[in-house]
Amino acid sequence: VKPIQLQLSPTIADRQHLAQWLADTVQALPIASLPLQACCTQGGWVKDGSLEVSVLDLKVDSQHVRARLGIFFGERLGGCNCHDDPVEIHAYCLCTLELDRASGLAELRAEPE
Repeated sequence: VKPIQLQLSPTIADRQHLAQWLADTVQALPIASLPLQACCTQGGWVKDGSLEVSVLDLKVDSQHVRARLGIFFGERLGGCNCHDDPVEIHAYCLCTLELDRASGLAELRAEPE
């Protein structure tokens, strides 16, 4: 897992704002930096484009922020119809994120289903 650099603002104090910041920040990351390919269940590839990120659980202490995230994305499947045009299906990935508050380094992992 390649660490991701995130800059957590020290002004974010409450859990609701932290959860929103995490969702917005992960949603803005390049798709290639997310572990979504592990969640492609039909043998396709992750479609570039929109993501929807939800924070399902959030644990905060003085050193770390730990979260479970639900990420909805598009999975493209090649050669699934008469003209071999790719088809997009909706996909979901359950991930865990651990952010070191001091360094700003985060690890984002896909959870097995």
